[in-house]
Amino acid sequence: MFNSSILPFVNNRPIIISLILLIIYHIPYLLLGENALYNIGDNLDSVVTYYKMIVESPHLFSYSNDTFIDLFNGGSVPRNALPSSLNFTSWAFLLFDPAIAYPLLRLIYSILAFLGMYYFITNHILKGNDHRFFSILISLSFAILPHRPIFGGAVFAIAPALFFSFINLIKLEKKKLSLILFFIIPFFSS
Repeated sequence: MFNSSILPFVNNRPIIISLILLIIYHIPYLLLGENALYNIGDNLDSVVTYYKMIVESPHLFSYSNDTFIDLFNGGSVPRNALPSSLNFTSWAFLLFDPAIAYPLLRLIYSILAFLGMYYFITNHILKGNDHRFFSILISLSFAILPHRPIFGGAVFAIAPALFFSFINLIKLEKKKLSLILFFIIPFFSS
């Protein structure tokens, strides 16, 4: 059924195949842009507007209680009540249009969720190559969950990477990688 030259590639590179599947899963959202349909559920109601207002205001890096940003409905809100400019989501909305930033964030957080879960499972739960297929399936299933990229969805998506780092530090293994992950993870939280 399959060409015999394809099977070794698939067996030896499951992470690459899985990442390609994740990208294919997210391509319709990236291509459709503003015309893509999303399950809103308290996700896109006002937070996209807040990120857009912060990016367009001159107070992106201001954290003073005296700085107020005018809202779309005529009121104003202190700058420190809105999302931080030091997280990855704010930078995505700064660099891209919201119609591109949102699906791009979903793709990035899905990839991070997959990699974090895969390395957590393969290093600490299902060790060995015997369970590689189950590790890939579990990681792919976790990656396509509807992580909310704006409402702290990265916190849930990168939790396995946090567990991976924490257990590595307890066992005194992969200390540099674990410390780098501990440094990077706060920039993905809200």
